[in-house]
Amino acid sequence: MHPRVLLAATVLLTGCAAPARAPIADPTATSPLPPSSATVIATPSPAIATPPAATGSRPPASTATVVATPPAAQLPACQWATATRVVDGDTIVVTINGAEDRVRYIGVDTPETVAPGEPVQPFGPEASALNRALVQGKQVCLEKDITNRDRYGRLLRYAWLADGRLVNEELLLAGLATVVTYPPDVKYVESRYLPAQRAAREAGRGIWAGSAFAPIATATRAAVNGLFATPAPAAAPACYRPGANGCDCRHFATHAAAQAFHDTFDPRDDNRLDADNDGLACETLP
Repeated sequence: MHPRVLLAATVLLTGCAAPARAPIADPTATSPLPPSSATVIATPSPAIATPPAATGSRPPASTATVVATPPAAQLPACQWATATRVVDGDTIVVTINGAEDRVRYIGVDTPETVAPGEPVQPFGPEASALNRALVQGKQVCLEKDITNRDRYGRLLRYAWLADGRLVNEELLLAGLATVVTYPPDVKYVESRYLPAQRAAREAGRGIWAGSAFAPIATATRAAVNGLFATPAPAAAPACYRPGANGCDCRHFATHAAAQAFHDTFDPRDDNRLDADNDGLACETLP
């Protein structure tokens, strides 16, 4: 071929060459955080202090600051319910999908306050008051172990709060419950229950403080009053007669005073201060 013809062909082929390919993405590169795990807050460049870029490096592509959102409490598989009433320290009434049911906390036992034919036991009112402070009117997540219901037809559950606390364990930590095991429902006995009970015993809280009820109860009330809406009264009113209906709402100036009396001295409601059985005493009072 003539040299001029060969040169012309070469020029034509060069001009028709395919465009260069885009670089292939590095498969090991970190993906951006999903919207559910981070919040992106756009801020002007002058408001953000950034370290000087290394020589030859590219400037940042964006001036947005990525702020990690704290994860919600990690709860086990459980069913959400509303605690509508506290029966005593270890039993509550809940509403699940519009239906009412009773729940007995698994693995803990609190002193009796409402058992038929039995007197109110030491620290029973305090256990009921703590239970009420933790769950009354709140959402609780109910976790099943192995057994669904006890012989009384109550749901057997662990009760979790939205902040990740286990109500069963909180009662043990306060010294207002003891560990009781009914195999096979023993999921948290070793990992949470026994350490919590040991901590309460070593600290002398609640039932672990001694055997003399009156002074210990007073000390316990002082220690846990911050958890209650109304401090427990130091003494019963003059109308009170144990086991009898001697008081009514006229004997109290406020709902708070009636509620404190009800929770501390009359959890069985012998005085009928909670006529509609919703856990609130003399609720029409100011």
